[in-house]
Amino acid sequence: MSRELLLDQALTFVLLGAFALLAWNLRIVRRPRPRRWDGDAPLVSVLVPARDEEASIGACVDALLAQDYPELEVIVLDDDSSDGTAGVVRAVGDPRVRLVRGAPLPVGWTGKNWACDQ
Repeated sequence: MSRELLLDQALTFVLLGAFALLAWNLRIVRRPRPRRWDGDAPLVSVLVPARDEEASIGACVDALLAQDYPELEVIVLDDDSSDGTAGVVRAVGDPRVRLVRGAPLPVGWTGKNWACDQ
């Protein structure tokens, strides 16, 4: 057998396996029913550490606020941004969003870890 024929057969085998797995998952795996929350859902806080994220922080916060969970707050920690990140977050205007200014990075810490620790 030539090397090209063996490669073709191997590729065919892999593709058939992937298709079989896809078919199995489509048949067996079911999407869970939507959860309807009652009035006593616990508060969930989402922390978003952000540094110089002016171009994407608005879409990020909007996506988080689009969740249907009733007791959600989004805390954006502005980690010493040099762009308009804080202004974009302030402009969201949703009471579930809170902007926190980060403290300077101490020696021995990395950026995201320090942001989350605050």
